[in-house]
Amino acid sequence: MTRVSWIIASAILLICGIAHVQGIFFTNDLNPEDATLTELMKTTSIQMDKTGTIWNLWIGFHAMFGVCLVFIGAIILYLSAKHFTFLCKQHFILLLTILSVGFFVWIGYQYLIMAFVISMAVPLLLYIIGYALVLLRPGK
Repeated sequence: MTRVSWIIASAILLICGIAHVQGIFFTNDLNPEDATLTELMKTTSIQMDKTGTIWNLWIGFHAMFGVCLVFIGAIILYLSAKHFTFLCKQHFILLLTILSVGFFVWIGYQYLIMAFVISMAVPLLLYIIGYALVLLRPGK
């Protein structure tokens, strides 16, 4: 059950990341509903750098976030599937994964949509269960 929970959680992150990258580049799903807001975002820059339009930053941050989900999901999925004994001994990696996904849940709750919160809360719960099982495993 320990390995399965880490594999399922990682697969969810990987799928969400792929969907996020696909959503920002190949659909309008993550675009503002109001077309005038989209135009305003394309012509408004940030104070730090006038070349950084809100629109480009919107696309860039969404793309980077999606790739981060792909990276975390893929790395932990690979370690869970191929090197699980090694992963179980790497408490720093396990805890950093849990803290990172926990931060995604918190950010989602504070600033994003409920679908995102749920899509990150499920892997978080699975990672926590998996980590608890690693700690409770006899002969660890």
